[in-house]
Amino acid sequence: MVQVDFCNPANNETPLASLSFLVHAHLETISGWVEDFEMGAVAAAKKSEAFDVALNHDCDWETYDAMQVDWSFAETILKATSGLKLGDSLIERRLRDDLIALAALVRVMTTFFEVVSADIAAYIHD
Repeated sequence: MVQVDFCNPANNETPLASLSFLVHAHLETISGWVEDFEMGAVAAAKKSEAFDVALNHDCDWETYDAMQVDWSFAETILKATSGLKLGDSLIERRLRDDLIALAALVRVMTTFFEVVSADIAAYIHD
């Protein structure tokens, strides 16, 4: 497998390469939140059970706020790239795949936030 360094300043990277790196890095951040807080399980649970699933993980205000900032930034990335025409180069395929994955994780986080915001005082533990 060939490994490509998308963020090496010595490569005189293009704006597309910089965008690809930014999206990929943020995808990893969002993926970490979704995994650490089992947001997929919350999103997939029956509506009546979703909040109880969310309570399986402790969360404080600082963490919750950080999750929301990252989620908001991911939404901004998706809006900013919504009309982007991508070709078939390696970097464009990777960017397209990362944007699709990011959009899926943003949907999971959106559902998670809808569930926990119903009773945020019970969800946040200080």
